[in-house]
Formats: sequence, C-alpha cells, structure tokens
Amino acid sequence: MTKYKQKERIPFTDDLMFSLVVRDENICRQLLERILPDEKFGEIRIEGADDDLYVETQKSIKFPLGAHGVRLDAFIKSGNVWAEIELQTYTGDHIAKRSRYYQANMDLDFLNEGHKYRELPRSYVIFICTYDYIGADLPVYFFEKFDRQNCLQFGDEAYSIILNTACSPEKVPEQLKALFEYINDPTKGYGDALVDDIDRQVSRFNTDEWRRRHMTLQELMDRNYEQGLEQGRAEGETAGQAAATLKLARNFKNAGISAEVIAENTGLSLEEIEKL
Repeated sequence: MTKYKQKERIPFTDDLMFSLVVRDENICRQLLERILPDEKFGEIRIEGADDDLYVETQKSIKFPLGAHGVRLDAFIKSGNVWAEIELQTYTGDHIAKRSRYYQANMDLDFLNEGHKYRELPRSYVIFICTYDYIGADLPVYFFEKFDRQNCLQFGDEAYSIILNTACSPEKVPEQLKALFEYINDPTKGYGDALVDDIDRQVSRFNTDEWRRRHMTLQELMDRNYEQGLEQGRAEGETAGQAAATLKLARNFKNAGISAEVIAENTGLSLEEIEKL
C-alpha cells in the first residue's frame, strides 16, 4: 500500500513522484547542468519518456528472473554523455555496487546498438541522497577509477556522483542550494527556476486522478515485487544463475563479441552460444 494518506501531498522525494518529474526534458536538463556545470549537453533523450508518463512508467515495470528492483529513474542519452539519476531517501542500500551495476547496463545498452568499445560515451550514475552516504559532510562526492599507488587516472570515463542534501548548508555550491533546500523542505527554495519547475510538476501529479493512479501503481509494484521474489525462490538459485548467464551471453553476442570470448567468460560451450 502507498504510505501517503488520501489528502496528503505526495512530495518530490517519493520514488514514483521523482521518476515522473525528472522525465520532463526541461527539468532533466536543468538538473544535469546544475550537477555537471562543466559538461556540455546536446539534445537530451530520456529512455521510456512519453507524453503519458503514467503509462510509460507502467511499461517500465518488469520482473524477469534475476532482476533487481524496478527502473523508475531517469536514463538520459545526450550526444557523447549518458547518465542515470536516482533519488535515495533511505540508508543501508549498497549505492556503490548499484552504481557499478548501472554502469554495466548502460555500456551493454550502448554496445547493443552496434557501437564499438572505443565509442563508449562518458557515463554518469548520479544518486541524490537525503543523508550523508559517505559521512564526510561534503555536498558532492565525485568518483572515478584511478591507480591509487601512483595517482594515475584510468580514463574509462565512467563516473559515479553522490549529492548529499544533508550537508552543512554553508558548504553547498550556489547552483545547488535551492535544490537542496527544496528536497530537505518542500516549503523552501522557491524563486529558483529549477525548483519552481519541479514544484509545478509535483503539483500536476498531485491531482485526485493522479493520486489514484499513484496508489494503484504502487500497489501493483508491491504485488509484482513479492510475486517476483516467490518465483525466484521457487525456481531456485541455480536456475536463476543459469538464466542470468544466458542473458549476459546473448547481450555479448548481439554486441558483436566473438563466441570464443563469450565462452571463456561465461563457461558456455560454443554450441550453446551459437543457438542464442
């Protein structure tokens, strides 16, 4: 069941609300430009976005064997930059490992379109957290791979960013202050172009009709998630691992990777790979 009462305003920090709001191209662009002010964005395409956001969000609910959760975030493609944005309001989730998983999925999506490794775009996985995941009281944590012994950058252009809205206010960069204020307290931050646009969308999705849709969708998500867990237990761990291996091998094959390399990395035979 949804955690909000019938007349209670659903805030921007609600998982589904955040997903709906950031699928607005204008808001998404402003958000990216605030987080990555030195990055140049061309035309922005948001995967799965549509005029009827509710319908598209429903389409995004898939529970294949071995899948982890529901992708209701914003997956953005813009020229040589790809990004994924999520809002995180609860502690205890493995953000670092999730970032690794999302980066891998973005790379596979790109390679599945027929591109080469050298063409992989810069990619950002961005978590907007309402708590300090790292614990250093900094507003922005920016991670990339490097040789820690020799302080050399790896250069794979895969980055993970964590915004900490719980940071001491005096440390927050000017371009993020209003956004952080609004996320922490929806009565603040007004007069800022991004915050005003976000709040207009939040109001749009708080009509009686949309609230009914929200509750229905939330119940559907909860029910399907439980069914997915039960199916996974019934199928057993071995079957789940086998299905995941076949899916990975199929993605590699579609990306043009040789059968020999796939076999070496998955343990499948050449005959099994040929049948995919």
